[in-house]
Order: sequence, then C-alpha cells, then structure tokens
Amino acid sequence: MCPFARKTFFGVSISNASTARSGRPARAAVIAIIAAGQTFVIISIYLAVSGVIFAALMTEDTARRFAIIRSGYILAAVIAAILGMLGYFKAFPGSEVFMMNDRAVSTFKDPNITGPFYIPPLLYLITRFVTDRVRPHHLVASLIIAVGLLLAFSRAAWGQFVFATLLTLALLFITRADWRARQRLVVL
Repeated sequence: MCPFARKTFFGVSISNASTARSGRPARAAVIAIIAAGQTFVIISIYLAVSGVIFAALMTEDTARRFAIIRSGYILAAVIAAILGMLGYFKAFPGSEVFMMNDRAVSTFKDPNITGPFYIPPLLYLITRFVTDRVRPHHLVASLIIAVGLLLAFSRAAWGQFVFATLLTLALLFITRADWRARQRLVVL
C-alpha cells in the first residue's frame, strides 16, 4: 500500500476510490492536493487563534504590553540578523544552513521572507530616533538589523523599507504637535 493511501482530515479517513481505474499516481495526486488544503486550513486556524489571543492581550494596559511585544520583536530581529550574518560570512562549520543561494536567510525558508521581517523593527527604531533621543543599544540594534536586511539581497524588501520609511517620516511630520519636533524631522 502506498504511504499516501490514507490520510485523515479532522478525524475522517480519506481513501481514493479511483485506485481500481487509474492506479497509484492518481491517488498520490489527489491526496497531495488534499494534504495541501489541510495545511492551508491548519495555518489559517492558527493565525486566526493567534490574532484573537493578541487582541485579547492588548485590551488592557495596552501601552506597556505593546512595548513588551515591540521589544521582543526587535530582539528577535537582532538574533535573526546575527544568525544570517554568521551564515553569510561562514563564521563556523555548518553555518551555511543560514544561507540560500549566497543570500542570508537566517532561520527563515527564503530571503524574500527574511527581508520583510526586518522592516517593522527598523521602523520602530527609526521612530524612536526621531521622537526621542538616540540610545547606543538602539543604534547598535538598528545597525545589526540593517546589515541583516542588506545581506538578504531582497530587492523587494529594500524597496518596501524605503517606501515604509518615507511614509513613516511623513506621518510623523503630520502628527507632530509642536514646530520643534517637525523641524527635527526636516533636518533629518
């Protein structure tokens, strides 16, 4: 019996009735399509439940909890960028795991996914630089993440970063109440 002959979908057994007519290739194709559908449904349910959990967590004490989530995201981006750099520069044996086609992928499957992951933390840090004073650990984190973005060699991520940065700076300019804060944006 083919290993793909029986799959379950929410506890219901699936077997292919076309085995008698067309043989195993048809069965494998049908089951592969069903398995892909199962993966999509499971991922969709996971994302929906995660969204509800995050929404529930953010209903009370929103500013403090958002600051924790933002700090965690920045830390995750720094760690991912460091792993990507170690892989790109082949810093240790086996570090090519963090590369794909001479591009840093870190712990992601594709550099085109790695690059956009770095953009929100960079925007958080840029916003903090503009609205608050520049702190050394934030500057180091932003430089590490920026190098990770560059080593991903994702042109789409680079373009997205430029567009998002310009949009963020424009929105910060519009929403600043006093003229000194706007003038600081213009100087940058």
